[in-house]
Parts: sequence; C-alpha cells; structure tokens
Amino acid sequence: MRLLSISLFVLLPFVTQDLVAAPQASVPSVELDNSLYNEEGELLEGGVDAVLEKLHHEKKLMGEAFTKQSCMNAKNIGSKGGYQTRQLFLLTSTCKPHETLQYIIKEPATDHEIDALKAIAAYAPLQPFIAPNKRKGFPILALPIAYFSYQAEGHTHFIEIMPRAKGESMFDLVARFRDNQTPANLAKIKVMFRNFGKQRSLFHRRFMQPPEDAAKHEDDEMHNKILRGTITHQDLHYNNAFYDEKTGELSLIDLESMNNSLHHPTSPWKDLTEPFWLQFTTNFPNFSGLIKGINVDTWIDISLKEDMEGYLESYTPAERLQAIEELRKMFNDLSILGWGEWDEKQLPGLKKKVNAVFDQLKKHIH
Repeated sequence: MRLLSISLFVLLPFVTQDLVAAPQASVPSVELDNSLYNEEGELLEGGVDAVLEKLHHEKKLMGEAFTKQSCMNAKNIGSKGGYQTRQLFLLTSTCKPHETLQYIIKEPATDHEIDALKAIAAYAPLQPFIAPNKRKGFPILALPIAYFSYQAEGHTHFIEIMPRAKGESMFDLVARFRDNQTPANLAKIKVMFRNFGKQRSLFHRRFMQPPEDAAKHEDDEMHNKILRGTITHQDLHYNNAFYDEKTGELSLIDLESMNNSLHHPTSPWKDLTEPFWLQFTTNFPNFSGLIKGINVDTWIDISLKEDMEGYLESYTPAERLQAIEELRKMFNDLSILGWGEWDEKQLPGLKKKVNAVFDQLKKHIH
C-alpha cells in the first residue's frame, strides 16, 4: 500500500468560519493510502473530505466544519479554474448544526502563489480589507486561511483552503442575464457594474500614490495624472470577482498578482480595461462566448458605461474631465493586454463605440 504524506503548512492570521490549525512547527505528517488520489496524484472528491477529516481527527485542523467526512461533500470544479490552477474543489460542510459552510480547496500551478498570498495577508495597510474584515463601499479581499501540502506520485502538492466568497461570480451573473434578458435582469446587472466601478475606484484611490511620489517612480508626467500608481489586482476578469446582489458587496479572489504592486505601485490601466476587453478577444472563447446573444451596444452600455460612471463617482467634476481623457487613452491602447488577440476588422468599430461612451460621460459632467 502506497502512503500519502500530509502536513499542515501554515495558517494565516485571519481565521474565519470556525477554522483553527495547530502551529506550523508542531504539525506532524499524516499517512493516507493511494485510494484518495488518481494516477496524476490529484485528490479525488472523496479524498478531499477524507484528508480534512483526518487532519481534524488528529487535531491538526480544528473546527466543526471538518469533523466528519459524512457531513462534507467536495465537488470538483476544475473547469472553472484558470491556467494557474491545478486542482479546484468546492467543499460544502453541514457538520456545524444549523449552518452550511462552503470552502474553496485549490492547488495552484506553483508554490510561488502561496508565498505571494502570504505576503499580501501580512501587508498591514490591506488587512482592514481582507475577509472577514470589510469596509463599506470597498471590495473585500478573499484570501486562503490555511494551507496544507501532500506528496503523491513523486510530486509535492500545495493546497489552499479559502472560505467561498459571498454571492456569485460576475461571469455567472452575466451568463444569467444573457440567457434571460428581461428588463428586471437588465436593471440588476447595471447596478452590479455600477458597483464594480465604484468599489474599484475607492480601492485604487485609497492606495494611490501622491503626485510627488508618482513623479519619482513613474514617468515624468505621472505626477500630473489623476490615475496614478496604486495597488492593483492585475488579473481582474469576471471569474475573479464575486458580487452579492442582496448586499452589493464585491469580493475579489485569486489575488496573488496583487503582491507585485504592494511596494511598487502600478497603473490601474490593466485592472480597468481587462474586464471589458477580454469578452472581445478571439483567443479566449470562454470569455467571448459569454456575451454571445447580447447586443453589442447593450453590452457596452452595461459593462463599460455603467462601470465607468461608477468609477468616476469618487472624483470631483473638475477631476472627472481629466480622468475621462486618461481612461479614454487606456481603453484605446490594448498593449497592456499583450496576451489578447482581436478581430482587426471588428476592432476599429468597437473602439469607435468605446470613444462614444467617453464622449457621453464628458457631456454629462455637472
């Protein structure tokens, strides 16, 4: 019988949903047989439940959510993961009386992701925004609360445990609207995009460099700009943003790239343009397929106009005039999205529609 060696890796200081782990230094290994993973060393759905129960049983992972395999159910949702994800499960636990808890169990493509996520968790200025903490009007940053590793088939796997973000992914909410384009659903999705813009704007402004610092770190003109260097997500597509329609709360996941801008603020250019332009690429069919069946003008009105109106709300009318021109420049320059491919025949027409939105925004400044 082959054995699977498990060790609890680390617990972040932001403990939530009744999850507690033993100190890293005192964590022993756990032996599990090869029935819990496949030939590639990837955990089976029942293997996830068994690993968590065993960790809990041996007091390496505390909390009612993980007491018994019989009240845990792991579902493989690997198809929803990006290219940086090796394994992805949604764990639903009914172990705690009268409460259903859900967690994301993920293996990243590299262990460097864990280093980046731990650095983000330890960055003091961000801690008020990291779940379960939250500030009204700002996005919630969803980070793993524990990690464990195991060895199987000659490879070490690093696994993250993260409470599932509240609400649904913006991707799924857009798909729902696409499939049922009623006036009521149109109104709902417009509110979502308005909030998406508002909350990104407040976050960017909260960490934006003062003009004098921007002049030191960026090009000579940066200090004259409204949209200066800040902390950015850097992989902000609709699968990485969760929205709760009941509360209006926005949660951001897969934050590892944010680590790059903690000490080296970057332009919000990519955070602003990627969510919109990704749907018009020709080399990402999953995203371009998302809006098939939605009229292009309707989609631009929803996903660009509402988003930008929300983003501009945190600026004064005088600031908005300059910000609109900076935003226009960003949305017309796709070089920041170097991985994207577009239909060169369609692109000029799309940019014309984009510029019409910014013209409208400029006219409506009070």
